[in-house]
Amino acid sequence: LENPRYRLCEDGDSDAAHVGVLMKVSDYRQLDDGRLLLIAQALGRFRIVDATQHAPYAIANVELTPDRELIQEYYPAALDLVGADEAGIGSDNVKLLQAVAWEAARIAAVNEAMHWETFEYRNVYVNDTLTGGVEVSPIANYDSAEVPTTAFDAESVMRDYIDTAVESSGIEDLDEPPNDLDAASFEDAKREILNIEREVWKDVDYLIQLLGALNPNGGVPVPTQLLGLLPSDQEWPEGFKLNAYVDRLKAEKAVVGTASKSPFVAVDDAAPAYPDLRRAQRLSFGIWVLLDSLLAGFSPAASTRQSVLELDSIWERLDAALRGLNAINTALKNTLEKS
Repeated sequence: LENPRYRLCEDGDSDAAHVGVLMKVSDYRQLDDGRLLLIAQALGRFRIVDATQHAPYAIANVELTPDRELIQEYYPAALDLVGADEAGIGSDNVKLLQAVAWEAARIAAVNEAMHWETFEYRNVYVNDTLTGGVEVSPIANYDSAEVPTTAFDAESVMRDYIDTAVESSGIEDLDEPPNDLDAASFEDAKREILNIEREVWKDVDYLIQLLGALNPNGGVPVPTQLLGLLPSDQEWPEGFKLNAYVDRLKAEKAVVGTASKSPFVAVDDAAPAYPDLRRAQRLSFGIWVLLDSLLAGFSPAASTRQSVLELDSIWERLDAALRGLNAINTALKNTLEKS
């Protein structure tokens, strides 16, 4: 703990991770020997802003960091609100206007995540697990009973922040947005994400078919909670099989999961208003549960969970996953051709 190489927010070459995961304790049980058994679920990503204590354990101030495409979605509207703020910053300070708008958009993205949280993360209780809490399923399931009944009001969230931004300390230290952000650039980014999301699913389907050819008695190796993210509005290519499997899970009202069981949730059906980008974001994280056990020896094998976590872009994570799937599928195809 006293090793300076692992001190947070140190200048130089600290080996400590400065991006982490916001966790929620969904249930606990006190064991007979006095220890606590905790079930924790990951909710989002944060970055460390500054450390307030290093030993005997680290304490830091952190900032929640949504993916930049989720922030970018709200930036044009935030910029309009900042520009219309009569008591605000002053139209001559363009960079400060943009920084405040980017922060307002970040806060809106954080609040959007909170709006969908109970739907996106079904609580897991000790009694739900098959091993008394010793093991839980690696992917949190959605909860179809917790779909929000009201729409998310991003404008009110951003307006509340902008109204107080001028009086806030540290306003001069806000991050500036990336260059050339507008509504058109966001639509381009969204289109690219949904395109690569589709390509990832096509490669997952091909992976399953290759594994099936190599081991005809094997089952579908994809976590069933992940299959609930399959887009329902796609025309899939001939020979694509995952959509039929998802339809069967829905028809059977399947209960899914490995160490903890819950009803299968087809996300698009359960919540028609659920944002496409949030669905793609969930896939960009969840797909690595599948790839973890398959990537050894393949590029990008160096994409550990921490390095994937530190990617702040849905597209970049999906692209890394697609490259990994391509490498695995090529190797499996070569194996099949030689057998």
